[in-house]
Amino acid sequence: MKLSKKIIAAALSAATAAVSMASSMPIQAADTETEQQFCAPISEVVTDSGLDIDYARALQYSLYFYDANMCGDDVEGKNLLPWRGNCHTYDAHVPLTPWDGKKDKSTKSGVNLSASFIEKYKDILDPDGDGTVDVAGGFHDAGDHVQFGMPENYTAATLAWDYYEYKDVFKQLGQDAHMETILRHFNDYLMKCTFRDKDGKVIAHCYQVGLGEIDHKIWNNPEVDTMPRPAFFLTADKPQIDYAVSACASLAINYLNFKDSDPEYAEKSLDYAKALWNFTNDAIKAFPPSEKKDSDPLLSDNNDGPGEFYGSSKWEDDYCWAAAWIYMATEDKTALELAAPYFDYYAPSGWCYCWNDMWSGAGVMWAVINQEHPDLDLVQMVRDAQGKNQYVFDNFWDNDCVGKCLKTWQQKETKGGFAFLNEWGSCRYNTAMQLICLLYDKYNNNGQASEWSQWAQTQMDYVLGKNDIKFKETEKMTVLAGRNGTHGPRSFVVGYNDTAVKNPHHRAASGLLMAEDPREQKHILWGALAGGPDDADAHSDSTNDWRENEVTIDYNAAFVGACAGMY
Repeated sequence: MKLSKKIIAAALSAATAAVSMASSMPIQAADTETEQQFCAPISEVVTDSGLDIDYARALQYSLYFYDANMCGDDVEGKNLLPWRGNCHTYDAHVPLTPWDGKKDKSTKSGVNLSASFIEKYKDILDPDGDGTVDVAGGFHDAGDHVQFGMPENYTAATLAWDYYEYKDVFKQLGQDAHMETILRHFNDYLMKCTFRDKDGKVIAHCYQVGLGEIDHKIWNNPEVDTMPRPAFFLTADKPQIDYAVSACASLAINYLNFKDSDPEYAEKSLDYAKALWNFTNDAIKAFPPSEKKDSDPLLSDNNDGPGEFYGSSKWEDDYCWAAAWIYMATEDKTALELAAPYFDYYAPSGWCYCWNDMWSGAGVMWAVINQEHPDLDLVQMVRDAQGKNQYVFDNFWDNDCVGKCLKTWQQKETKGGFAFLNEWGSCRYNTAMQLICLLYDKYNNNGQASEWSQWAQTQMDYVLGKNDIKFKETEKMTVLAGRNGTHGPRSFVVGYNDTAVKNPHHRAASGLLMAEDPREQKHILWGALAGGPDDADAHSDSTNDWRENEVTIDYNAAFVGACAGMY
């Protein structure tokens, strides 16, 4: 892949010398005209301010991980990493034939649609008549190459939320062009995968490409993949609205982010968001939630595609989250009225903002809307919709809703001070809570740091390397084992400093033929947030550790916003 015009817009602005929130150093532009006109390899582009804790640099780095996971036939025109190229271009020609994964998971591809559905809508699904459907593009999920709908949609919406809340920071640090390229690639894909009739009605939406059981048996670069990659769709008969509304939310925020700079593109995004919102509400009418069913057609069919990898457990959180953004984009309170019966005001502190639990994000946005539009009186709207009295809850920010989140998380800290929720992606959950804390202060304390932001800063500093980690890797697992002793500081952001994780579980970056190969990885996976430490402040920096050293697009999503908010 040539380094010619790929990174002129974004990467050279990334050459800005990064500074931390605690520093008074000025932002420095590129020193020479040559530096502004020509690209440099990534190792030269990302500059080091020399500060141990540097939030600006962390933000800059965090975006490069999405270059590493970009998929499609236009990767080379957008990507900033010289070792990534076009891949899975054959996703543009998935056979438009019924595919049953239970019968064959190794040699065939196809779609989870019936022959009758394909015949009825073939002109929409296959406009060129070649017998295939085009679902190429998007982003790989993790170190593997499947495109799972729930984390992909969550990531698209969360990155858009990051940009919406902190666009001034991205612009100040010269990261806006890079971020907008990433956002467009996500949302262009969501629109591409939404198939509509001549009246604009959603007929089908592709929520997954590839299959974990096939994909995870292989360890190689995505550019050389030839594995079968079936495509999975939702339809009116099997709506699975958690996918539909999570895509809807991303597209609605995309409208808000681009409405001033690119109105035509923004309107297209909003048009698709409305179509998915209408599809969702038609589905709720067709399958009333009050009717008890053995299987809820409104919820993801976790056996049809995601399997054990991303089993969704509810749709109401995604619905209330999307309702907030539809209102933000249209100012039509009907969306909030439709969602009010399902809003769970006790849920935000119950887990953490993530792909399978949007409640704290939904809570923040309902709180913001209620704060900025008091005439709506969303508290009373929810009470009325659910038949509750005035004693249930008083405010979305209070201790019955978002306000309880910090208290819950302060109780989860390890001896080293790291707030630990779960062994799978502990840094993912930690940085997501950081984002919620920073937004709490943005809307409650005029942007000044209260206990919420101070807690978030302590956690971010731990993630960036202000810690003492027990090293669990062995020489059998990596040739780097023991170089820094048995314990010490470790940054969980790849490439961030000399102590950073070096062996993330990522096929393309490794450049090797198996995860168990202990040799040094061929490429630096700049900015990837590793899974993180365990509950005893210990961690294994080993490629074959997919629990503590996994990297995924959803791990980085809230981390990007937390870096921006911290700066």
